[in-house]
Amino acid sequence: MTGDAAKPDFRFYPRAYDDAVLKREGGPCEICHRAAAWIYQGVVYTRRDETHVCAQCIFEGRLLAFLGDAHFQLHDIEIEGVAPDLRDELLRRTPGVACFNPFNWPALRGVPLAFIGYGDKNGLWHEPLARAAMRKAWHERMGGVLDEASPYLLVFRELGEGAWRAEVDLD
Repeated sequence: MTGDAAKPDFRFYPRAYDDAVLKREGGPCEICHRAAAWIYQGVVYTRRDETHVCAQCIFEGRLLAFLGDAHFQLHDIEIEGVAPDLRDELLRRTPGVACFNPFNWPALRGVPLAFIGYGDKNGLWHEPLARAAMRKAWHERMGGVLDEASPYLLVFRELGEGAWRAEVDLD
């Protein structure tokens, strides 16, 4: 967690604040009622209409108790081969990645990879291992060669400084 207790670090989405998935707002969180919190801007997949929730309540898991919905999640994804606690952390305690379509979140050795960004952001095209992962994903899905950065790629990296993967997400 960072020095600001209301701004936790999400290991499976380390750039959530940079991507504006969490924005500093004056309105209170529905759960903890803290004002001027980092409020989640994404979708909460649940039966409830709208939930105004802060980053700290997502991180600490208070959203599940508040919603009372055993099936809610913050991502429109599938993930396989990970332990239930890691699956829960990703789906319910990590802000959702904005995407056009449901996709398979990559995992290696039973651990979800961290979402690093979209293929045309954060200089990812200039990172050789990220570019190789984007080209591979594009070729496998589209059958062609990718010659430039694309917003239709979701880029992931193994926790720490590990392997890179990418997923194609066409609109």
